[in-house]
Amino acid sequence: MAVASVLFRPPRRTIVVSDALKEEDAVAMGFEYAPSIEEAMRSLHKLFPSAKVAVIPAGGLLAPVSV
Repeated sequence: MAVASVLFRPPRRTIVVSDALKEEDAVAMGFEYAPSIEEAMRSLHKLFPSAKVAVIPAGGLLAPVSV
């Protein structure tokens, strides 16, 4: 499933915040990593001040699909 999400995911920035996943593992799967939600929001706000953000509290339960 992780391979499919990397190969077929739409061009969006996905930042992973997780105690269960190491930064190098997140990057290897094509995601960005932040140590906290606050840090993820700060980094996004610097580049995209008016960005729309979705927080998925249990991302491992979902498979992103673009319609």
